Amino acid sequence: MNSQQLARERRQGFTLIELLVVILILSLLVALLLPAVQFAREAARRATCANNLKQVGLAIAAYDESSRSLPIGCRNQRAAGTLPTIGPAWWAGVLPHMDQAALYSRLDLSSASSGFVALHAANGMAVDRVAIPAMVCPSSPLPPWFTVGRFTIMAPSYVGISGAAADARSRTSPCCIPKVDGQISSGGLLVANRSVKLPEVTDGTAHTLLVGETSDFAVNSQGVKFRIDGGSVNGWLSGTNAPGTPPTYGTPNNPCWNCATIKYAVGTRQYDLPGIWNTHGPNNPLLSAHPGGAEALFLDASVRFLSATIELRTLQLLATRDDGTPTPSRD
Repeated sequence: MNSQQLARERRQGFTLIELLVVILILSLLVALLLPAVQFAREAARRATCANNLKQVGLAIAAYDESSRSLPIGCRNQRAAGTLPTIGPAWWAGVLPHMDQAALYSRLDLSSASSGFVALHAANGMAVDRVAIPAMVCPSSPLPPWFTVGRFTIMAPSYVGISGAAADARSRTSPCCIPKVDGQISSGGLLVANRSVKLPEVTDGTAHTLLVGETSDFAVNSQGVKFRIDGGSVNGWLSGTNAPGTPPTYGTPNNPCWNCATIKYAVGTRQYDLPGIWNTHGPNNPLLSAHPGGAEALFLDASVRFLSATIELRTLQLLATRDDGTPTPSRD
């Protein structure tokens, strides 16, 4: 092979500098495209989350149509001559309207501890590892399952709204040792041990919060993360073991699982606040992994993104069914 042929062959390949330039260009393209891809993925997850809440809203509307009332937010279960035990949460009642009629038919919702699968084996077997996709936000970093006794149950990303801690009519009770100055209200739509009827919602269905997203971590003063979700350690089935409805609700050690009373702003992540904790504080905030806020369902079945900049007082008015106060913009 002569020198001219060798020169031609060398010119057909890449030099080291050319290769490095190509790698640099590709790296820049990846760096530019990756945020766009991540944004698109989060937009898709957020759309799925909103659709989940839409399904929940339609299910609750169907429940109201058949029962002439909204479901009880959380209820106790008491057999004759016994102390109250944990009954079911509002999720149980809407199952038939969420394509879960078969699961609903397997549940015993009338006997003691029906909402606490560790003490109700039949219900534990019925819900064990049953996935209900509409209960979980795909953006949430929280594990979607809890093990309760021998059974594994979904932990929902969404809570029923019981009212506001600054309720205009003061329908609140102190709740839940160790943070006894947490509050639980009955001024909203999904409340403890009673059902709300539509004529009671004088603020209008489009202006009253029904369900909100709570599906991310809060952080304490030492930087330790704690999960904040709907059903906490008991999953979606648990209601409460407390009798009564605020302002005469139970005692200060009775949670109302799967419901929340609005006391803090959207996106509050400070764990060291009264009424917030991972075994289900009554005032766990609306919180999500979506940038800038959380999804929320209103009684008219509309789903809207609540910005973290929404004023707390506005949020509390939206959480109250009959305060009679004109509500400013929701965002």
